[in-house]
Amino acid sequence: MRIFTYCEHHPDRTLAVTDDGSSILYREMLETGEMIRERAGHRLIFILCRNTPGTLLGYLGSLHAGAVPLLLDAEISPVLLEDLIRLYHPAFIVVPGTEREKAEAVSEKAGFPPVSAGEIRDSVLLRTDPDGGPELAPELTLLLTTSGSTGSQKLVRLTGENLDANAESIAQYLRIDENERPVTMLPMNYSYGMSVINSHLLKGAPIMLTDHAIMERGFWERVIRDGVTSLVGVPYTYEIFRRLDLINMDLPALRTLTQAGGKLPTALHEAFASWALRTGRRFYVMYGQTEAAPRMGYLPAERALEKRGSMGIAIPGGKLMLMDEAGKEITKPDIVGELVYEGPNVAMGYAVKPEDLALGDEWHGRLVTGDMAKKDEEGFFYITGRKKRFLKIMGKRLNLDEAERILGKEFPDTAFACVGNDRILCVYAEKEENVKEEEEPLADRWISYLEETTGISGRSVRVHFVKRIPRSDSGKIQYAKLVIE
Repeated sequence: MRIFTYCEHHPDRTLAVTDDGSSILYREMLETGEMIRERAGHRLIFILCRNTPGTLLGYLGSLHAGAVPLLLDAEISPVLLEDLIRLYHPAFIVVPGTEREKAEAVSEKAGFPPVSAGEIRDSVLLRTDPDGGPELAPELTLLLTTSGSTGSQKLVRLTGENLDANAESIAQYLRIDENERPVTMLPMNYSYGMSVINSHLLKGAPIMLTDHAIMERGFWERVIRDGVTSLVGVPYTYEIFRRLDLINMDLPALRTLTQAGGKLPTALHEAFASWALRTGRRFYVMYGQTEAAPRMGYLPAERALEKRGSMGIAIPGGKLMLMDEAGKEITKPDIVGELVYEGPNVAMGYAVKPEDLALGDEWHGRLVTGDMAKKDEEGFFYITGRKKRFLKIMGKRLNLDEAERILGKEFPDTAFACVGNDRILCVYAEKEENVKEEEEPLADRWISYLEETTGISGRSVRVHFVKRIPRSDSGKIQYAKLVIE
């Protein structure tokens, strides 16, 4: 993979700097890759991710070794992790030491008693499936879940070319070089967080590796001490930046801010775009999906204030277009159509079962995004809505069908229907009239379970009890009849 070219030529330079100030050299990552190559080869590896040395080395070492990692949140619900292990039979699992007991117990419950196969800094490599796991396509390089917060069983199948192409595009429009100092602000299993690592690795920029949350003093001590040059975030992150008064902080090394993961409120966009222009910094709004590794569009920093509300133009090497209902390209401005992207970073397709991991390229560089958009006379795109049933609440992508599946599996005696927007998830539940007194404790249980399994805040969930969920004659839920409130 091209993202490893720099480190292969400079093994004694710094890959990352940890919270205690110690350096991780590229050499250690290459050695980790050799260890994984010897044990796993081209096999499926689950990586339970935290922003720690073991996860970083496990992720990059797996890619360099030719193994195929599936990146998952280290705090994934045991129930969901067990489902994934049962379904996909990983040959190995890389797990932080703090989560080892949970992973071992879950793997054994799923029918794969784990055996220690090596240590990777603060993480451990566990052998799970002694038969080697499922057959994998030769070009398959990385797997990500379609809903990072829930650990969805539906996976995105990415190749090394997808990752290389997107890293190179991002590095080009963000003007990344070896003098950059990014800090890990997002989960590594989130495609946005992963792309920060890949694009800076490509250019030899050392990563300031921290597991501190941005509300912790330790995070900002790292930003100041290590001269962090860029900050990244989803809309909720920028809400926190506003509360922390980032604009008035003394951060002389900071020169770039990027935002993705949903549309930024206009007031926040204007505030940060104006500040960046006034102080000689660069503020980029970006657009992407996991299925594109993940970046597809960006708003050039010099147009950030002028074109506020726009998700920008296509990344270098890619093409954005709008299609009408007949599948014909819309070329005139200000007409809404479905956004379609073409580029070398588009994934091969999805996997919903182990056999799918052996499939080749099904999408051939073309992604129908499911987002509705329009463009202005200069070719800048504006998202107007979504066709797909997913939300982004506080930056967390949530598949509504997946939320229904999760609730239905844990609470099989209740029928659920989920709707919402980027501020609220509404859960409709069928109930008999004679259980009204149980509504509040039932709702609390469901909300707590969604918090545990998806990571979204319970404050963003509303439960509505109805006698019957509206359905069509064919039995399909009529979501349009469910009110979002």
